[in-house]
Amino acid sequence: MHHALGGAAYVSVAKSYQAVPYLVLLFFVEKILYVMTWLMWLTKNLDSLPTLFADSPVTAIFYSVYGAGDLVFGVFFLWVACNSCSKRTLEQLQSLQFVSLNPFDEHLNPL
Repeated sequence: MHHALGGAAYVSVAKSYQAVPYLVLLFFVEKILYVMTWLMWLTKNLDSLPTLFADSPVTAIFYSVYGAGDLVFGVFFLWVACNSCSKRTLEQLQSLQFVSLNPFDEHLNPL
């Protein structure tokens, strides 16, 4: 159920992700938590992987690599969030009206 909700959240912002960079950053945090959980499981169960490969190769492959996929997607979400934040910041800066304090500017000194 949780993965279905996560997938629905990804799809819901797919076309408007630039408007919600902090939500995309939250997706990154979620993926990093999965990676940390995977690494803890892997270090705890590393000795049992050969037996698991012998008994159930598909299960062993899943447990061996699923965290790497989450890491890739986590880095992707981080890149998207950072890129969206920098674009928003640039747009906000470009929309600001700056007042010149230079006394030699033409609009301040019409002579």
